[in-house]
Amino acid sequence: MVDDYAETGYIDLLYCSQTGWQIVDFKTDSIRSAAERAELVNKYSRQMRRYASAVETLIGQQVQTRICFLDDNGRIGLVTI
Repeated sequence: MVDDYAETGYIDLLYCSQTGWQIVDFKTDSIRSAAERAELVNKYSRQMRRYASAVETLIGQQVQTRICFLDDNGRIGLVTI
């Protein structure tokens, strides 16, 4: 619940690695500059924090979150939040 209403969302990938639980969210935005990347990371950070909070509540462990940009200036970019 956020501000007395239920939120919905879908976690793209949740897995447990040797370092603990990981959430990865895939994004298809086309990024052409560092400024665009920073703007999108800022835009999606709140969403990732909500996902982490929900998973941590369910499993009782901390999770790490990452955004995977599928077109980060022609490459795949992985950003830890």
